Formats: sequence, C-alpha cells, structure tokens
Amino acid sequence: MKVILKTLLAVFTGLILQANMFAVEAAEELRLPEPDRFTSDGGIRAIYIEDELPVVLLSASFGYGSLYEEGSSAGMGECIAGMMELSGSVKYPGKKLHEEIESIGGELSVSSSWESFTVTVKVLARFADKAYDILSDLVKNPVFIDDAWEHSKKMTAERIRRSYDDPAEIAFKQARSIIFLGRGYGSSPAPEDVLTLKLSDAESVRDSFFTAGNMILGISSSISLEKNREYVDSFFKGMRPGQRQLYTDERAAVKKAFLENSGKVFFFEKEVPQATVVAGVPAFNVTYEGDIPLKIMNRILGGGSFNSRLMTEIRVKRGLAYSVQSLYRSRLLTGVFMAYAQTGPESVNEVVDIMNDNFNKVQKEPVEDSELNWTKSNILNSYVFNFDTPASVLAAWMDMEYNGLDEDYYRVYLEKVEQVMPADILMHSSRLFDKGVIYVVVGPASLREALSKGRVVVDVKEQTKE
Repeated sequence: MKVILKTLLAVFTGLILQANMFAVEAAEELRLPEPDRFTSDGGIRAIYIEDELPVVLLSASFGYGSLYEEGSSAGMGECIAGMMELSGSVKYPGKKLHEEIESIGGELSVSSSWESFTVTVKVLARFADKAYDILSDLVKNPVFIDDAWEHSKKMTAERIRRSYDDPAEIAFKQARSIIFLGRGYGSSPAPEDVLTLKLSDAESVRDSFFTAGNMILGISSSISLEKNREYVDSFFKGMRPGQRQLYTDERAAVKKAFLENSGKVFFFEKEVPQATVVAGVPAFNVTYEGDIPLKIMNRILGGGSFNSRLMTEIRVKRGLAYSVQSLYRSRLLTGVFMAYAQTGPESVNEVVDIMNDNFNKVQKEPVEDSELNWTKSNILNSYVFNFDTPASVLAAWMDMEYNGLDEDYYRVYLEKVEQVMPADILMHSSRLFDKGVIYVVVGPASLREALSKGRVVVDVKEQTKE
C-alpha cells in the first residue's frame, strides 16, 4: 500500500487535535489509500491496494454465511470451512496444503461468518505465484470427501456443545433465534442437527455460491496492479461463472413475529449461580438513514465505555452486575440491537426494569449535549485504529463493495458523526424501540416464578437442544 505508514501517521496526527476542530481536519486527513478495481475475464470483482511491504495478501470472499442459512442448514458454512482446511483441494489435498503454505512461511485461513465465506492466503511477494495457485485451486476445486466432512461436523457440534456452558452465549443465541424466527440472523444450530447435515447439501452450496460472480477478491500487494491482474485472469480461469447471491430479506415476517412477542420474557432454565439477561430488538440495515445516529446512541446507552448509561445505572450506582454492554449491528439487509447484563438471580427484575427505563428514556428525551459531545470525541479520536494495517484497509474496501456503499463512505463518516444532533438520536431511537423489546433470561429454575410477577414468561428450554 503506497506510503501507508506515512498516511496513517498523518491521520493519527490529525486525530489528536482538539475535538472542536476535529471534524474538518479529520475529513481531510482520513483518506484511505484509493484502491484499483477491475473485473477479471471470468467475472471476478477484484480490489487491489498497493503495499510497500514485500507481501501478497489474497482474500477471496463469497456471499455466503449464517445469514444465508435456515434452521435445517444452520452450521453449514462452519462445517464447510472446517472440511476445506482438512481436505484441501485437488492439487493441494489434505496435509500437502498446509505443508506447502508452511514451507514458504505463509498463512492460510478458511472461515465462515454472518455474510461471507472467506479464504485468505498471505505470503512473501516472491511466492506470489504459489499463493495464487493455492487460493485459486481451493476455491475452484475444493475436495469434498466424507471423512473430512464427518470430522468437521463433529468438531462443529463439539464447539456448539461447549457453548452451552456459557449462559451469555445461550442468551444471545436464543434472543436472535426468537427475533429472527430461527433463520438467518437467528440461525442457531443444535449439535445433533449439525451431525445430520449431508455432504450432498454442502456440494450444492459449493456449486451455487463458490462462483466468480459471487466472489470479491481482495489483493494487497507490493507487486504491480498489471501483474496481479494477469495472475487473476490466469489462475482463476475456468472458475464457475455464477452470479451474486443475496440472503432472503425477511423484514416483514420478522416484524410481524416481533410484534407478537414484544414485552415477553423468554426463560431458559440453567442451574448456574448467576442470571444472564439479554434484551433484543430487530434493527435496520447498513444503508438506513439513521445508521450513524443509532451507532452513537448505542455508545451512549451501553456500547461505549465505563461511562455508558447502562454501566452507570446497573453496575456503578447499584453494583448489580460486573458485565454490562449493548451492541448495534447493521448489515446489508438486516440489523439487530441487543443489551446484556449478568447479575444475581435476586436482582433480575430490577435489572430488567433499569433496562426498560433506559430504552424508554433514549427514545423520549434528547441526550445531553455534554454526553453527546463526549461520545463524538471518543469516536473521532479512535476511528483511525480501524485502519491501522493494510489488511484492515483492504477489508474496509471489500465491505464497501459487498454492501454497495458510496466510495466516500469512510472519508465522510467522521463529518457525519460530527453533524449528529440530539434530535437525530431521539427520532431514530424512537423508531428502533417504538415496538418494545424482548428479553431472554438464563438462570436457575427459581427465577421462573419471580419473573412471572407482572410479566409474560415463555419457557424456551425445550426449544434448545442439548
């Protein structure tokens, strides 16, 4: 990446200026190195960034992941990723794949997340040919075989079983599952269901999603654009063409179901000494006009720091919980807001009441100027650290490509943060919380009766398979 260290140093210098001068200065300083975009002869969308370091980082990202899965296919992406790491490709099968990578000091990762299935290779620039050869063969000719498939399913099932030991993990999964009807964002595989996934279904995923048209190739390299373009056209020649794939937009069904469940407490019985409380509500997608005001709201409410409202009210003032947090996630077609606290069983009702009070307050009363200014300053002065490596800059451009965001999205982001007013947060918070929230509580059986006083409690223990 051209003079990236100098660029980042200049950005950082701009960020330590006084907060009231920051927005204009930061907008001028925070200019990510412009990528070169091209489409290969085979239809692959590629993003290239020049790097000063003598390395080649290749990241092949396909539109596929948990948000593409339904209840019956939950866990498929994770199982495929595990299988590919075990079985490799036609040219680099099994153990040979890792021997080849390790012999040149390289790195390989295969992962499946919410919206992407990604294969990444990183090597020294002098091994660029090898990197392209390995990556292209992995995505064009992955070996799907029974032994590796069964082993990967068992590893995935075991990871899920271990997650049942974590009450917070249970609560978050249950909340997403209830809000999103057990599909997409609510996809939550049970161990025994993962073990029934069929290799033939994994092959269908490969054939439908691992295509040139559904792939974004990120390239960070000290090698010229022209040479990398030659590599892409040459090594990925013959890849299945395909087209871009999107997951199902189920906002209407989610909204209808949420209206039926809003205000309810879903109780998951687990004999643990603490109780875990998660509040959740479906949110908006990444292009929603109030995306930035809601991200600021989340920082104020519980996603920012020790000074957030939920932390102050639940932990600092009352000492009811050690862990308190909120999150706001906006994605291509969907989003979610969740707040979380772990507390003693005797304090659950009080914690739920405090959460409700704060959700009501943020949609009915404008935030204080001092509170908003502090939060803006926090965002403005930390934003640069999202782009402190060539890999993170490349990932930012790939996210923009996937989400169809304007090319100046990151450049003007800080300006838009500075422009947010209390009225903006009030308006969009009202839209987010106007239908209420649902709660998931994980804790001992004794909580069921306590929660039932004044609340509708739904037992979900039988809905989660252990």
